[in-house]
Amino acid sequence: MIEIELSSDQLKGALYHASLNCGQGIGAMKSQIHDDQMRQERMRTDQAVGQVATCAVAKYLHGHTSTYFQTRFHRNQHPNSSDNGYDLGCANLDVKGGFMRYWKDPRKYGLLVRPYEVHEGWVYIHCLLQHDTENPDDWIDVHPKITLTGWATAEELPSTPIAEGTLKGALEIPVPDLHPLPPIHYNWFANEWSRENSRAIR
Repeated sequence: MIEIELSSDQLKGALYHASLNCGQGIGAMKSQIHDDQMRQERMRTDQAVGQVATCAVAKYLHGHTSTYFQTRFHRNQHPNSSDNGYDLGCANLDVKGGFMRYWKDPRKYGLLVRPYEVHEGWVYIHCLLQHDTENPDDWIDVHPKITLTGWATAEELPSTPIAEGTLKGALEIPVPDLHPLPPIHYNWFANEWSRENSRAIR
């Protein structure tokens, strides 16, 4: 599993975009996972989790968050249009975030995908956020712990959805069954360092 740290500015930016979503676009849609009452109660937290998770995945994949913020800029121009599963630019990538409400062990959770979110050839990356409070306002002073647990393709999702409970209708792959993510690191000044030291060696 991979832990990602966002800067305060990156976190604030993701939370800003989450607040925009609460009253429009996806925030105004009916949830396929939670009932209407739970949807309203958890709206701010769910939107914050989703945006912070997507921002964190962008940083993991690219070493920066520019792709996330560029994508959000374009999405905000047409907030009521579906993104068709394109969470980051034009990549076949859908980020699925979750808040660790019940257990501290991420292995007890699972990747959840709604049936209408299943697209042939798509990749789903699972991300979990952990914090003492579900109020996003409290996440600035003490940042949430962000863990990327793994990934799966659309073809690996189960054909039978969850039959009962608050997650009824969702397709789930338990975290232990997800593919692990490689430990990518970005050394932005590695080439410059190498050039300087090669000169010194010569």
